Amino acid sequence: MKRVAWLLILMVGCIDPYMPPEIKPAGALLVINGHIDVNSKSIIKLTRSQNLFENEESEKVNNASVWLEDENGLTYPLEEEGNGIYSLIPQVFAQVKHRLNVKTEDQKKYSSEFVELKNSPPIDSVSWEVTSESGVAIYVNTHSPETNTGYYRWKFEETWLYRSAYPSDYIYNNDTHAVDFRQGNIYECWRSKSSSDVLISSTSRLSKNVIRKFPLTMIEQRDERLKLTYSILVKQYSITEAAFLYWKQLEKTTEDLGTIFSPMPSQVKGNFLCTSNLKENVLGYFSMGASSETRIFISSLELPNPTTYNTYYKDCILRELMNADVPFFAGPYIIVGEIRNPRGPGAIGYYFTTIPCADCRVAGGTNIKPDFWP
Repeated sequence: MKRVAWLLILMVGCIDPYMPPEIKPAGALLVINGHIDVNSKSIIKLTRSQNLFENEESEKVNNASVWLEDENGLTYPLEEEGNGIYSLIPQVFAQVKHRLNVKTEDQKKYSSEFVELKNSPPIDSVSWEVTSESGVAIYVNTHSPETNTGYYRWKFEETWLYRSAYPSDYIYNNDTHAVDFRQGNIYECWRSKSSSDVLISSTSRLSKNVIRKFPLTMIEQRDERLKLTYSILVKQYSITEAAFLYWKQLEKTTEDLGTIFSPMPSQVKGNFLCTSNLKENVLGYFSMGASSETRIFISSLELPNPTTYNTYYKDCILRELMNADVPFFAGPYIIVGEIRNPRGPGAIGYYFTTIPCADCRVAGGTNIKPDFWP
C-alpha cells in the first residue's frame, strides 16, 4: 500500500501544466487604447501586451510621438504626461475623418484608419437598485431617435468617501519633542477607480434604438465603497458597427476564458497598422466623437446597513502614551487624541496608533475633496 501511495505522489509531481499551442507565449505587441473626445480632455494610453498567464502590470510605452491628423492634413500633437499617457485638450475639429498616428522611441510608426466623428446621444439616466443580496446594481439607460440602430460603449469612474479608523487632532513635533495641534485633515479621503471591463451594447436586433437597464457594475453589500457616500461618473460613446465588432471580439477573448467551453484566444483585429513594418501586429481601435456623461451619488442612508464592512482597516488598536513619556515618543505611529484626567481638567497623556490606522491617504486615496463632491 505504501508503494502505491509513493507511486501516486511521483506521478502527480511529474505532471507539467498543459499549454495549448494556440496560447503559447508571443512577443509583446503595442497596444493603443483611447478615444479622442470632442467634449473633454482626451487620453491615449500606450502599453505592451501581456501573455495569457502573466500577472504583472503591463509595460507602459513612453517617449513616443502621438498626433491626430485629419483628411486635410491638419495635425494636432498630443502631450506626453508620463506612464504611457498622452493627452489632447478639448478643441474644435473639422467635420471630416481623422486618424491617430504613433511613432515610438525605436522609430516604429503606427497609424489608424481614417474614422468619422460619432457623437453620442445624451444619457437618459443612470439608475441603481438594491439586489436580493442587498448589494447595489447600477444601470445605464439611453436612446436615440436619429437612427434605427445604435452601437454604444460605456466607461465609468467610481469615487467614494472613506475614513480612517481613528481621527487625529494632533501631530508629534520631532524638533520640540512635544505634541502640537494638527492643521490638515487625514481622517477623510476620497478614492477613485476606473472601469476595466468591456461595456458595449447594440440595438441592431431591437425595433427601436433604445437601451434600458444595461448593467454597468455590481457592488457587494459589505463593500467599503457603500459605507458612506459613493459616486459614479458614466461616459457614453456612440461607435460604429466595426468598432462594436472589435470590442465584442475583445470581450470574448479576454472575459470568456476559463472553462473548457470558452472560445480559444484569437488575434483581435483593430483598425491600426504598423506602417513601418506591415508584418507587425498592433492592438487597438481608434474612435473619435463627442461623448455624453452623467454622474450620480448614492448615500449609505439610502441603503440597508450591514453589520460590518470589508474595509482596509483591520486590527487597528489604540495605545496609551503618558505625559512623562512624550519626549521619547518614536516609531511609525500617529497621536490621535488626549487621555483626559478623570480627577480634573487637562490630560494625563495621549492615545496613539499605527500610521495606516490614522492616515487615510495610506489606503490609496487623497484628502483633497473633489470639486464635484457635494
